[in-house]
Amino acid sequence: MDKPPYLWFSIYGNSSFSVESTAVYKIIITAKPAGHALLYERLGRSGRRKRVRAYEAIVSMPDGTQHSFMFTRDVSDIVFGGLRQHFGVGGECPPNRIDLPYTGVLHRSANIPFAIKLFDQPDQTLLGAGVVVRRNLLIHHGPARSEGCFTIAGGKRHFKRFRRLLEPILHRGVHIEVVVEPRDK
Repeated sequence: MDKPPYLWFSIYGNSSFSVESTAVYKIIITAKPAGHALLYERLGRSGRRKRVRAYEAIVSMPDGTQHSFMFTRDVSDIVFGGLRQHFGVGGECPPNRIDLPYTGVLHRSANIPFAIKLFDQPDQTLLGAGVVVRRNLLIHHGPARSEGCFTIAGGKRHFKRFRRLLEPILHRGVHIEVVVEPRDK
């Protein structure tokens, strides 16, 4: 796997480490198409649906093992019309800044029992390379409607594999470094 030429910085201190570091859990959401997935127009898997590209995502463990998944990056309001600003409110999650990867933490709600919340600011908001501060951008199950979240493609089987891999780690309070590579529209 070609690794992006990022230097990773911790938002919790001044320590820096290279991508080669084995001290952290990492997710790299690439710009490399890896298949397709369904995206829905409305919540509850209703309304129109459309096949969209799914992109390779690599989960790297501290022991050096890597696990491959596919994530969607598209947003329902752009795919089905009505929204034009890609990284604005309700738009796609922007790539992170090169000097500041996102932090991922465990997120649970009544509708989403397991997700990873992304942020790069101390108040758990996200700006990245975008122009608008965003809240509650997640990595969660798919297929779904998306308002900026990444969804795990491949159905229940792939989501369960992703959850089994990361939920015990996140439950212990461990944070995950997340890099979102820029992609062509």
